[in-house]
Amino acid sequence: MDNEGVWSNGNNRGVTVHRLWQGKIESVISEYGSKDEPEDIPKWMIVNALQKTLHCCGQHNYTDWLKNKNKENSEQVPCSCKNSTLRKWFCDVPLNATYLGGCENKISTWKDANTLTLIVISFGLLASEVFQVLFIVFFYRHIKNKIYAEM
Repeated sequence: MDNEGVWSNGNNRGVTVHRLWQGKIESVISEYGSKDEPEDIPKWMIVNALQKTLHCCGQHNYTDWLKNKNKENSEQVPCSCKNSTLRKWFCDVPLNATYLGGCENKISTWKDANTLTLIVISFGLLASEVFQVLFIVFFYRHIKNKIYAEM
């Protein structure tokens, strides 16, 4: 399964997704789709992207969505919990059309499989930043020497 689409926008998005999922998923699930909290739409979109890409539903399984208080009926799950192109928060979906497994295990498996890659990317970014600082220092000294030479 190709899961890179969830993480392809860089390491910051992966860190953001991991923190969101680990720290606040219960509150995100219970508030998902609320008309009173439009500022949370980016979080809901991340949850949708994860569920759609990883073919999972909820943190542990689809029953996590029973805690949501914004559904029209108890049988609904997010449209991202199934293979759907609908652009709304909830869908009436028969159980056999819903991704049954939770996303937490899939995220953990992905992270474990890609830890070395994430470490290499982090060190590459660190090396790039150190190089940039050294370049700026060199450039500043060069300009300073040139100014003093012209005086």
